[in-house]
Amino acid sequence: MRLPSPSFFLCTLGLLSATAWCKTVKHQWALTPQYNAPDGHYRMTFVVDGQSPGPTLAGDEGDNFEVEIMNELPVEMTIHWHGIFQRGSPEMDGVPGVNQWANPPNGNFTYKFSAPGQYGLHWYHAHVRGYLDDGVKGLIYIYPHANRTRPFSLISSDEGDIAAMMEAEKNPRSMALYDWRHVQEDEAIAMFDSSGRPTTCVDSVLINGKGRSFCPTADYLEEEAARRYDALPYFASHVDSRGCLIIPGSGSYNAEAISSPMGCTNSTADVDIVPTQGKWTMLNVANVGGEWTWTLSIDEHDLWVVAADGDYITPKKVQALPVSIGQRYTVVVPTDKAQGGDYFIRANSQGFAQVLAGVGVLRYDDDENAMVRRQDPVMAPPDGDALGDPWSDLSKASVRYNSSLINGAYQFDAQQDAPAFPAQSPPSKADMTFVFHANQTNTTVFQIGSQPLADVQELNLPVLFSQPGRGLEQDPSWLYRIPYGAVVDVIMQNAPNALFPAPAEPPHPIHLHGHKYWVLGSKEYETWQYANVQDALQSGNVNLNLNDPPSRDTFLLPTAGWLVLRFIADNPGAWLMHCHRMGVVFLEAPDRLDNIPDSYKTPPTTTPYAPRALIRGATLMGTSL
Repeated sequence: MRLPSPSFFLCTLGLLSATAWCKTVKHQWALTPQYNAPDGHYRMTFVVDGQSPGPTLAGDEGDNFEVEIMNELPVEMTIHWHGIFQRGSPEMDGVPGVNQWANPPNGNFTYKFSAPGQYGLHWYHAHVRGYLDDGVKGLIYIYPHANRTRPFSLISSDEGDIAAMMEAEKNPRSMALYDWRHVQEDEAIAMFDSSGRPTTCVDSVLINGKGRSFCPTADYLEEEAARRYDALPYFASHVDSRGCLIIPGSGSYNAEAISSPMGCTNSTADVDIVPTQGKWTMLNVANVGGEWTWTLSIDEHDLWVVAADGDYITPKKVQALPVSIGQRYTVVVPTDKAQGGDYFIRANSQGFAQVLAGVGVLRYDDDENAMVRRQDPVMAPPDGDALGDPWSDLSKASVRYNSSLINGAYQFDAQQDAPAFPAQSPPSKADMTFVFHANQTNTTVFQIGSQPLADVQELNLPVLFSQPGRGLEQDPSWLYRIPYGAVVDVIMQNAPNALFPAPAEPPHPIHLHGHKYWVLGSKEYETWQYANVQDALQSGNVNLNLNDPPSRDTFLLPTAGWLVLRFIADNPGAWLMHCHRMGVVFLEAPDRLDNIPDSYKTPPTTTPYAPRALIRGATLMGTSL
């Protein structure tokens, strides 16, 4: 029987010398197939408790969580709780073949975890293949403890402003951004695999599960592409009707294999309308998609970025905020326009291979004369209608359709603009260094290091369960052992490959499960030439930040460039570090993994464990983070 609402059970939590009350937040969610048309075009989707995005998992700092997942889908399923460290519960991380058996069709699995010391915005999603792109996803919000120091006084010293921001934090507005295709994930992978073309094109962008298909004219798209790709003339003159760059394929390139079955058709589906909260409005922004970085902006409004990946940062005022896959930001917006009304929320693709944008609306909720209504058509540029075309008059906007900045807008720099609040510094040196090269070997196979994670690994005994202090018969090339307490540096290079002509190697959002890391540095269009961080610092030629670097769990490996991360191995478990269909596993403190309950080590028996045949190249990575 499904629970109609969360059930709360009081518990006590020892907190230093004090006793604090906490509760257990319980949910029971069914995953089911459902026909939906979030952008006006119907297709089969996968939903969580009848909706996509699914319900927000909300609780207070210090709470425990229990979520029973009833898998009524025709495919295997696990749920990853992105950003939750799973300290003491690595078997709840939700990666098949790494720390969980996949939950088969008609199977149930209950996730039980806590998040001590964590707060803020996170998210959950499917972690089998790329089924998050079919709709299995939702937000997590942990309300920070009242005693936790906020950075709001760095935005304004006015007590009224600070009080308004504190009030807005009690009921933040959610903003889940993601790309959307008109075909299911399995079909998309099959098309990409047979076409010889990389997996780059989507049909629309959704905000909180709503959006519209926009089909600009060919002339408009080529003009916008030319503005973005002035250094890459081939790309600037080769865009299709959806704004996708026609990238040279590998082997026999078959463009027809990936053409949209309906072509590009304008739609008039609902757009998301976000009501203001008074003088200040708080937005919880997450990219829960599988393909592109989205640049968020709101016409005529500044964005104060106050948190990144769930933790407070020193506030930064911007007009444009790039949000890569898996990343989360909390922003406060001064919503003090005397005239009220509606203002376009813009989400523009920063993906190097597609020019695409979508809109929502920020509405001053006490204004009865607001012009935008849910069923009003928003026509594609440059053809306006009575509503007004979002891209025909950009005098009040911060970004063009192609995501380039206009009107003096400042764009958030994730490397420079996100020092932690309160300030923190990483350890001064590392005990271990791993150097990886991210590469793409064909249209659907990516890898880090010498080999990709095997397609069949999601069918195998999870690494976590084979490691109660014992060794595997032979460690696979993608598994790396780390002793407890080690300070670890990871250096990643975005390697050239045959599918993307240099210097167009796509960026990759790198997510580390079970941890946050310090981002010591990154740079696009440059090759890392050193054995480790110390060598780089001694050379004097590399700019690395060991004083106040950003602390993240997801960060972008830049185009044709490098990324340097540092973390402390203080969380025993088997943890994935990965991006699109490529990854490695860190087996951390295996000598401390003897307390995994035996009940989790046994394959599920509700139905025979026989995952359907995998399409070549569709590994357990999927597009999941």
